[in-house]
Amino acid sequence: MPKQLRTTYNFGEINELFEEVLNHVADKEQLLREVGEALLFNIDKRFETETDPEGKKWRPLSPFTIAMKQQQGRIQKILQSTGRLRGSFEYKIDNGKLVIGTNVSYARKHQFGEGVPQRKIVGVSREDQLAVQEIMENYLDFSS
Repeated sequence: MPKQLRTTYNFGEINELFEEVLNHVADKEQLLREVGEALLFNIDKRFETETDPEGKKWRPLSPFTIAMKQQQGRIQKILQSTGRLRGSFEYKIDNGKLVIGTNVSYARKHQFGEGVPQRKIVGVSREDQLAVQEIMENYLDFSS
């Protein structure tokens, strides 16, 4: 079985807010679905902008890779030769926890730079924190 890439998010200062909302909301799964959708949206944006969660540009493609992609008629963007990896990220809710990841085996190699240039895809960006905080605040406003 190929190694998968799954991640646990730590939202720093909003972790307490997240826990508070989870403890007081009636439909925890709906809340986690909203957070999952927001995080997937931001992962997809990273493929569009070719940046890691900290906003740093991914290492450019080598001239060899560019030439090979052109010869094969592949997508020229980084980590998007066929679009398989970009489209593979999903979330699931497992025992009240949100799990985000992909079953594409080479995602892990790129995330951690295992034999290839490191190009982080998942992690907590400022946009992730703001999106989750906004969702939490909406739930707090709704329940008050």
